[in-house]
Amino acid sequence: MTDLLERLLNFVRIVEAYKTVGGCVSELTPSAKLGKVARSRKHVDKGMLLLSCLTAFLATFLTSLF
Repeated sequence: MTDLLERLLNFVRIVEAYKTVGGCVSELTPSAKLGKVARSRKHVDKGMLLLSCLTAFLATFLTSLF
């Protein structure tokens, strides 16, 4: 039980350090580079997404049949 609490405490320390460093880095870096326009929306290729889902499903299905 003590080991579990020590691991949980270490996890909390790591998360706090991550948030602190993330805040410091975001203050130092500008939100967008000069001369570049930030994208408002990411490009999504729906055909490739569908193909990937289908092949993953078929691979899982055929493996489970085997």
